[in-house]
Amino acid sequence: MKLEFPEKKHEKDYLKMIQEFLENKEHITPWQMKPREWENFDEFIVRCKEYREGKNIQPNRVPATLYFLIDEKDKVVWGVSIRHYLNDALKFTSGHIWYGITPSERKKWYASQALKLALEKCKDMNITDALLTCDTSNIASVKVIQKNWWIFDSEYEDEGIPSQRYRIHIK
Repeated sequence: MKLEFPEKKHEKDYLKMIQEFLENKEHITPWQMKPREWENFDEFIVRCKEYREGKNIQPNRVPATLYFLIDEKDKVVWGVSIRHYLNDALKFTSGHIWYGITPSERKKWYASQALKLALEKCKDMNITDALLTCDTSNIASVKVIQKNWWIFDSEYEDEGIPSQRYRIHIK
C-alpha cells in the first residue's frame, strides 16, 4: 500500500469510486474527493494542488494534501486528506486526517494501512500531535482508530451528530 498525489493515471479508478459511492447513496469522504459539477478530472487535480499550496481555499479552511490510497495492484481504493495545521474551528469539529474507503474495498484492512501511512505523512509535515474525529455511530471507524493506538480525547456533537475526538503523538 502507498499514498500518491492524484495524477491523470488515476482518473479511471477515481471515476469508478465516485460512481460506487453515488450508487450506494453514501457521503463521499474525505470531502476533497467529492467532484464538483463543473469540474473535469484535470481540474480536480489542479484543485488538489491548490489546496495543498493553500491557494483558492475558503477563509475557514486550511491547506490540506489529498493522497490516493493505492493497493498492491496499483489500484486506487480511496483517499486520505491531511490538513497541514488546524484553526480553532477544526480543532473542535475535525482534525488533521480525514480518510475514506470505497464501499467494495472495505473490510480488507485498508483503513488501518491508510491511517498508518497518513501518520508517516504527518511526521513529514512536522505534525507532532495529530487529531482525528469520527461519528460515534461509525463503529468500524472507531475500531480502526482504537486498534491503531489513537487515544480517546473527548466526545462532542457536530450538527447534532454524536462524535468523538482521538489523539496520537507522532514520534
